[in-house]
Amino acid sequence: MSKMNLMDSLFFLVESNQTPMHVTPMMVIRPDDQHKPDFALRLYQTLLGKQPVESPFNWRPRLSLTGNPRWEAVPVELDYHVRLSAVPAPGRRAQLNELLCRLQSQPLDRSRPLWELYIIDGMSDGTVVLFMKLHHALFDGVGLNRYAKAMLTRTPDHHDWTPIWQHPAPDRKSMAAPGFVKSAVAALSGAAGQSKLLPEAMRLGARLCGRALGVRHGVTRVPFTAPRSLFNRTPASGRSFASLTVPLKRIKEIGARAGASFNDVILTACDMALNRYLEERRITLDKPLVVMMPMSVRESGQLNANNQFVFGLVELSRGQLMPLQRLNRIRRAAMTTKNEIRHFSAELYQKYGVAIQALSLLAGRVGLERKVPASSNLVISTVPGPQEPRYIMGARVLEVSPMSALPPGQSLNITSYSFDGKVCLGFLGCRKVLPDIGMLATYLERALDELELAVLTQPMSLFDLYRPDLNGAVPGPKTQSPAAIEPVRNRAG
Repeated sequence: MSKMNLMDSLFFLVESNQTPMHVTPMMVIRPDDQHKPDFALRLYQTLLGKQPVESPFNWRPRLSLTGNPRWEAVPVELDYHVRLSAVPAPGRRAQLNELLCRLQSQPLDRSRPLWELYIIDGMSDGTVVLFMKLHHALFDGVGLNRYAKAMLTRTPDHHDWTPIWQHPAPDRKSMAAPGFVKSAVAALSGAAGQSKLLPEAMRLGARLCGRALGVRHGVTRVPFTAPRSLFNRTPASGRSFASLTVPLKRIKEIGARAGASFNDVILTACDMALNRYLEERRITLDKPLVVMMPMSVRESGQLNANNQFVFGLVELSRGQLMPLQRLNRIRRAAMTTKNEIRHFSAELYQKYGVAIQALSLLAGRVGLERKVPASSNLVISTVPGPQEPRYIMGARVLEVSPMSALPPGQSLNITSYSFDGKVCLGFLGCRKVLPDIGMLATYLERALDELELAVLTQPMSLFDLYRPDLNGAVPGPKTQSPAAIEPVRNRAG
């Protein structure tokens, strides 16, 4: 049996029927005219014959209140995990989204390996949809992305095609997790209890105290200071979903002209869309929204099937700033968070992040999210995918739209996935809180239009680029240019 690490066990600790902790990527594929008839059925039959099932796809959780949670290998019934489905007439995106929301809201069976794959037929345009549910305790976004890239082929020739569950995982790096009764205590005291991490833990605490007292700038956001917002409600069981696809070249051109990264542009466009959504509903906030941005600490090429990321808190924009001022402020805030993470070991920052999120998530889990200050308002993550055409059993992949999980105390998640020259953004929300979630996709597209117009028509001054704090941004170090800082890889969840 394989041990769970601390981050893996956290997902089980906060999971409920209303907040299932699985990620659900959706892939749209188009078979050629020759193979289009009954393609979904033939794909389903082919997948049922793909044995054996390798780890971690043959693992189920063995949970304990007092002992160490572990994974145990069990026989896999592929005809249970691989399913053939269809959208109702007329087979358009609205009907597909309704089906996906229903499937996404249903928890996985913990008595079996924690994944399901749906082959969905019946689309009016002749495409076939693959929808996979995988528990977040098994995969983070970057790890799952590397499995998916290993599964997809570079040419239409499908003879060497291997499904995702036949790519064995290397040995897991495990930071052993204690039983659930001890998990919260371990998360809060584990970092200080290890002598090698104690100096770092004290230094991190001093930096955060300095920021909280207002005597230190250029330090990451202090936890539990996010404004209480519409997005900080524990979700009910129903889900709403919308997606948006934009050219990757467009995002990169905006970033290049503004001296910003891909992540900065995505965060800014999301901030503009979220503020417009709140304004349309006459909801005002006394402080800017704070997003939780998962950042991968996974080594290059690593396929370990556990979670290897840390949480970073990024404060978005305040007030009615112009698009470029907003972008520069968010760029500086994101850079500050990334630089802060680099000052400490990944192990310490992961434990710190688990402790902070455990308090927030457990409060939401027991219905106390209105009593405990919010550490963040929502999760926004980005995952880079392959930038060339990919195929599955000869059919070209047209779109990969991410759907992550809604944790207790949060009713919205935004994830972007770049693939084959496109950026696919997935908006997953609580149906009760955000029944009109499609408006967020509309507002985000409008935000990109405004950013594009701003970088083309408004001159960029040196003060805008290097001192965005003069326009209301978070002040930070002035000795390093953006190009001199190596980016931290972001991920999905």
